[in-house]
Amino acid sequence: MATKKQMPDIDATSQTFQVASSKDMLRKLKWEAGQSQQFIYSKPQGGYSGLNTAVTAWHTLDWIAAELSTAGQWKKAIDALGLELKPTCTTDEGRAKLQKYAMNSSAVMQAAEQLANAYKHRERLARFFDYGVHTPGRSPDVQISITRTIAGGTEIYGMRVPHFAGELVDWIERLMRTLEFPVS
Repeated sequence: MATKKQMPDIDATSQTFQVASSKDMLRKLKWEAGQSQQFIYSKPQGGYSGLNTAVTAWHTLDWIAAELSTAGQWKKAIDALGLELKPTCTTDEGRAKLQKYAMNSSAVMQAAEQLANAYKHRERLARFFDYGVHTPGRSPDVQISITRTIAGGTEIYGMRVPHFAGELVDWIERLMRTLEFPVS
């Protein structure tokens, strides 16, 4: 039986307009967070803004993982974040652990993951679907917001899109500072 040969990753930043680093992704996220201010009461624009910030924040983890691999810096991330990972891990292995870290350490990143993947795939396997994340706002009388509930129905946060976007910026920026990535 022939084994499938692993294809090397290719730097695809030639296909991302001016975005070429995690610092650029953070800059894009900050811009989207600023844009969300003008759509605080608007439908469907407020929802679009919420999805955009969630997707950008979640995908910034991909960029950080790629940069850690390229620079051979997974040991720094392991030490700083307590990741259970070998310093010689692949980008995919590191990305998975970084995503798990984000979801275990931040309710706002849990919500970002749910929104980003629901938006990307439309359908989710039941084991990945978190019934505690809601984005009410389909009816005209409900405000655009993100809510996160935990077992027993306790709401741990309910926030308008601009606040959600700001929380995502803050979390990603703290992560990047912890990993000694440039943020400005």
